[in-house]
Amino acid sequence: MKALPCFSGLLLAWCFLLGWSSSTAAAEALRLSMFPSYGPEEIQSRLAPLAALLSSKLGVTVDPHIVTDFNVYEKKLETDGIDISYANPYVYVKYARQQEALGLMSKGGETGHLFRGVVITRSDSPIQDLSGLRDKKMSIMGRSSSYGYLSQKLSLMDAGINPEREMKLDVAVDNKLENVIFAVYLQEADAGCISEIGLHQVDKYVPAAMIKVLATTAPLPGWVLSARRSLPPELREKLQQAILSLPAGDPVLKSMQISAFRRPGLQDFDGLNRVMGMQAAEKGQ
Repeated sequence: MKALPCFSGLLLAWCFLLGWSSSTAAAEALRLSMFPSYGPEEIQSRLAPLAALLSSKLGVTVDPHIVTDFNVYEKKLETDGIDISYANPYVYVKYARQQEALGLMSKGGETGHLFRGVVITRSDSPIQDLSGLRDKKMSIMGRSSSYGYLSQKLSLMDAGINPEREMKLDVAVDNKLENVIFAVYLQEADAGCISEIGLHQVDKYVPAAMIKVLATTAPLPGWVLSARRSLPPELREKLQQAILSLPAGDPVLKSMQISAFRRPGLQDFDGLNRVMGMQAAEKGQ
């Protein structure tokens, strides 16, 4: 009976070591996350194949880390709560001090990593070009939307119009592209800002002939795959090699619904840095 306390102590110590070892292993797993522009199931299906690939290439477990709230996602980026991020370029630039860009979403080809916004009006609108938008009401997808406002803002500023001061801006319900198109079609707005690739998203409900593209606006980079800067440099390098070497048609790329990843350059973010700098200055006034 006297040996029981000793045995119990050994058992407790063993359990503690097992628990410590397990928690350490869990802490070493890298968290791969995607900005929540889609539902949890869609994000999981897009990230799971990439997580499996990176786990095999990096020699460390990479787990999909699902976040469902925009603000929570940004807070996690700010506090290093996400190791590998896949987010729109606005979010990346905002947290570029914490994250290093490793790959840009691409449609393929030399300029496939660049995406544009468009300004739309009704086909019967008398507005002929961007200069005609001064003092007009414009529906946007949100002030932080890369292709649903920032691309258009750059082009408007180049045309001599400050949309924040010289236009009436209206953020679409739920920041949805389709609600911008509906607002223009129903004449609730004189013009609207949407991504170029989303132009025909609601053709089932809005006759395509009733919407015209007033202007195709400034190019901005596609979504950015980035990694926490505090990760070891050799790990970030292996991660970048893994995504850039994916061949066209690879199942990982198909699951993410992209054609390829392209190596990013500093100049790719010049336009976004410019327009985000404008916004910071406007807030400070």
